[in-house]
Amino acid sequence: MSDKVSLAWGVKNDIQELVDTLITIKTVLLDAEEKQIHNHSLRAWLGNLKAVCYDVEDILDDVEVEDLRKQVVNHQSITRKICHCFSSSNPVAFRFTLGHRIKEIKKRLAKIATDKNNFTLFEKIGSNHVIGWERETHSFVHVSDVIGRDKDKEMIIDFLLHPSDGHENLSVIPIVGIRGLGKTTLARVVYNDKRVSDHFELKMWACVSDEFSLKKLLIDIINSATEEKYIQKNIDQLQTILRDNIRDKKYLLVLDDVWNENYELWCDLRNLLTECVSGSKIIVTTRSDHVVSIMGTVSTYKLKGLSLDQLQKHLPSNGIGCLNYLRSLIIHNCSNLEYLCEDIGRLRVIRRLWIYECPSLISLPRGVRSLSSLEGLGLKDCVRLNLDLSIGSDEQHNHEELNSTGPPLRSLLINNLPQLVELPQWLLRCSTNTLQTLLISNCSKLKALPESMQKLQVLGVLNCPELSSLPKDINYLIALKELMIGLCPKLTERCKPEAGEDWPKIAHIPKIQLDGKIIKSTEN
Repeated sequence: MSDKVSLAWGVKNDIQELVDTLITIKTVLLDAEEKQIHNHSLRAWLGNLKAVCYDVEDILDDVEVEDLRKQVVNHQSITRKICHCFSSSNPVAFRFTLGHRIKEIKKRLAKIATDKNNFTLFEKIGSNHVIGWERETHSFVHVSDVIGRDKDKEMIIDFLLHPSDGHENLSVIPIVGIRGLGKTTLARVVYNDKRVSDHFELKMWACVSDEFSLKKLLIDIINSATEEKYIQKNIDQLQTILRDNIRDKKYLLVLDDVWNENYELWCDLRNLLTECVSGSKIIVTTRSDHVVSIMGTVSTYKLKGLSLDQLQKHLPSNGIGCLNYLRSLIIHNCSNLEYLCEDIGRLRVIRRLWIYECPSLISLPRGVRSLSSLEGLGLKDCVRLNLDLSIGSDEQHNHEELNSTGPPLRSLLINNLPQLVELPQWLLRCSTNTLQTLLISNCSKLKALPESMQKLQVLGVLNCPELSSLPKDINYLIALKELMIGLCPKLTERCKPEAGEDWPKIAHIPKIQLDGKIIKSTEN
């Protein structure tokens, strides 16, 4: 995955430095885990390291979601040259923010690596296992809690129950998709279906996760088949036990969350799984297309996100609040959608909300200001949308809005909202110290930009003809690294080098673009 991020977003050196630092720390992790019980400082050090690892995972998630967003949103630019920096083909702001996030993580990780020397830790290279860090999954699911995956389930089951083409005893079907789409959940639903249980004499489940360790996988697969955990056996004894258990049986094996891209490692496991009855099947869940190319023997099943129509057919009272673990929601091209579900505020872990090409959407639900984990919000081509949540509210709801915190946004992208005059307070209240990227384009009535955005790094405005001034405190925004202005004649005039009235206020910004031309850049 790190290679994919590096190639896609031009941060190869930064990613490699992260990897190198993590490798130097990894060799002492097992010793640290064993000693942390009696050492509070060491326990805190491990906690900091774990937090950094979670932030790295968040970066990978953001890249995956950004790639998905580019696939479903067809950006149309007004003036190609000027709009280039706003287009999906060259997402400057995203790449810029990504680079800064990685550099910040590098600083934290470098300190963690230095602090490691404060503890007497010994390298234990012989073991890659770190207690409590690996991801584990299980096969159980409440089928009634699964929404909108009936068609996917039937297609996978159809493959499992019918003979595969070719002469091999064993077939592998990969389920691929970004994190959070429900690959593991779909595998669970299929695994527990009565038709599948009746068809296969033996079912086994193993979570692979980051480390593709043959011995660990053999132990987990055998444990799933026999309920016996042979931890003390060597790998030769384990392979004998596995082959004895699957011989002369038609089995189903789920390998969940596979990341291994080493063909030889996969071959080592596959060769131990082939002594079985013809018709045995393996389901592999993964985010990686390269994993698919290594392991798959039949066509890949690409899991897609659920449409709003699919959700509304199954959700109680057209609500989505029951989707407790939803992290990303993209609503696209819903021409008749006027209102969103009122219980959206119950999505307490959602981090990204993108609403595009919904021309009939009138307002957002008041619950949106309760999205305490929301970091990214994108609104595009919602020509009737009014962001003032107080419209149509009674006195009680107005009082609630005054006392709500609002989402802690890190990025806000707005395009073609003709009703927008200024950003509402509910949207900014909790973003003062978090917002890093603000891009606004094609808002014909916009007259003001927000102030006091202390963490803002990228600010871009395009085709907002009524906008005549920058934030009054822009000269104090020391974190601001890039300013882009296009097709805003009043504002452009004020920002011209030397002669513009606002030039002294923005001269400190490292990179400035006016009407598609870079007039200042301190980049190498």
